[in-house]
Amino acid sequence: MDGIRTLYDWVRATRRSLFDYLEGWPVELYLRPLELLAGESVRDRHVHVAECYVTWLATVGLEEGSSPPSPGEVPDVRRARALFAEVDRLVERFLGRFEGELDRPLARSWRGERRELTPRWLLAHPITHEFHHKGQIVLAGRWLGRPAPDTDLLFPEEAAASPGPAPLGRGAAASPQVPAAARLRIAEAEGAAGRAWLAELWRQRWGGAVMVTRGRLHRLESLQAAIAYLDGEPAGAATWYVEEGECELVSLDAVRRGRGVGSALLAAVEEHARAAGCRRLWLVTSNDNLEALRFYQRRGYRIAAVHAGAVDAARRLKPAIPEVGDHGIPVRDEIELEKRLQETGASRE
Repeated sequence: MDGIRTLYDWVRATRRSLFDYLEGWPVELYLRPLELLAGESVRDRHVHVAECYVTWLATVGLEEGSSPPSPGEVPDVRRARALFAEVDRLVERFLGRFEGELDRPLARSWRGERRELTPRWLLAHPITHEFHHKGQIVLAGRWLGRPAPDTDLLFPEEAAASPGPAPLGRGAAASPQVPAAARLRIAEAEGAAGRAWLAELWRQRWGGAVMVTRGRLHRLESLQAAIAYLDGEPAGAATWYVEEGECELVSLDAVRRGRGVGSALLAAVEEHARAAGCRRLWLVTSNDNLEALRFYQRRGYRIAAVHAGAVDAARRLKPAIPEVGDHGIPVRDEIELEKRLQETGASRE
């Protein structure tokens, strides 16, 4: 049907990645009314989107009597997934009814007026509405201190490298694109294999198994660590420690860039810090690392201090630190960034 099913399969893939992200939220947060959402919850927005599909496809398009879902029927993310499985079946039934006639005008009544609406438009409207509210949900997550990994589509060349689920109603036909977040998991670095991979990563990225921040020498084996797995293969790692009510993120590395690996690792460390009762999560980066400054500030971190000459001092502990870094910038200073976790929880959630 001129690619419309494949298009909707891509919608389903991005929806699935959003649900995977929301599964990590406490259920009470998923149900909590938020000022950012005009007093509604993320659950309410999901139910509203499902209602939009029912209204335009079943009531208007198929001219069926239908009962829209109610928020009380959706107590958690698992039930929201089930609700959208019903939406998927409705979409398939709708496409089957108008097979080969997507652009045929249909005379339909809407709010007392007769309109000429095509089946293609009737499906496009709830899809665009879903993405509108998806953006609001992702923004709400960032506002709550829970930034989402990339929940959008992969580029075609990335999708071609990894098959996705079977397209809607087509058995084992050609696979749609699947966002990286749907295939990403975070696990604590345990066992000899995980630690060996992490040691090699540090050797390649940081010149060995030690790192210096704020004049303190960190040894890899003394830090807590998590590894991100994409398609079952290690794709990045984070290391940190907790001390006196604060958590320092010592390292964050994404081996496979542009897949949401760094964002997912950062979110995992933030969750660990909150669970440990930390007041803040902080890190340092060098003055040449413009990408890191952009990455962290876009995720709610603020510059807390600039430690002039700190990298020069660190070289006495670790001589392998280069003199010149990214963009030809001399590496001299440490920039400290932080996110206040307790203040974020009190004032925003």
